Amino acid sequence: SHPAYCDRNRRRPLRVVDVGGGKGHLANLVAERLGETVAAVRVVDVSRSSVRNGMMRARRRNLDNVAYEANDATIATEAVRGADVIVALHACGALSDVALGHAAAEGAAFVVCPCCYRSNPQLRVRIRDDDDGNDGGGGDDGKGDGDGGDNDGEGGDNGGDGGTATPDRLGTVAEWLDVDSHNLEVLKRAAEIQGDIGTSSSAMHSMCALRAAAAQKRWRHGERMATSTTTTTTTTMMLDEDEDEDGGSEVKQTYRLSAEIRTFPIGFSTRNLCIVGKKVLLDGPPNHRLL
Repeated sequence: SHPAYCDRNRRRPLRVVDVGGGKGHLANLVAERLGETVAAVRVVDVSRSSVRNGMMRARRRNLDNVAYEANDATIATEAVRGADVIVALHACGALSDVALGHAAAEGAAFVVCPCCYRSNPQLRVRIRDDDDGNDGGGGDDGKGDGDGGDNDGEGGDNGGDGGTATPDRLGTVAEWLDVDSHNLEVLKRAAEIQGDIGTSSSAMHSMCALRAAAAQKRWRHGERMATSTTTTTTTTMMLDEDEDEDGGSEVKQTYRLSAEIRTFPIGFSTRNLCIVGKKVLLDGPPNHRLL
């Protein structure tokens, strides 16, 4: 999920953020299974009681690689800053879009399992509108980590000759998905139809497809970026190679986001779709091609 992590040369633990992680059932499991050398996990949830509960569970399991934060995930840009992987399990309604918006803005891999498609309509999504602002070529886009808490968050400076600095902003789910709000509401209602599994399944799949497409459209890397290619989902970055006899070197790595929809057994939940986004390295040494 991140070029700095590979089987042969693990440079640091992966930064995993669980958006709306509640009591930390998923986060604690990830932290325990992967271990502190592989993953540092952070949970962001608006419920203080759930966060306290999760913290106590983590302490009982002696987990030092998981942290908790009581905060509105919509504006928790500091918590997700620099994330390598963003996860959200049964993220109700627009919370799925919030998680994907952060992943796209941070250039993170993601696994998001949507739920209750009409819930949380009041939530706003972090949107980067600089999809077409990278025609300068060869410029350094900086970190671009806008505050996200209001529409005036400061974005990174585009160094390309033709680029313009565009800050993050908070937008509606319809804006994020780039669809008509009325049509979106119809689709969400169809996804919640009871007694017609064919219609509801098709609508749920369509919602997930829209979300995957939005993530691909707006996804970009925000860390140590060198130049962007002509497509919005492919980015070139500088990545350190293993040190050689002369003291080390750098190599350009090009990667893109691959987003897909996966299912898990319906016996666990009727909301059994997951949106999975992986960073796919397009070139470079084989040991850096971990997805």
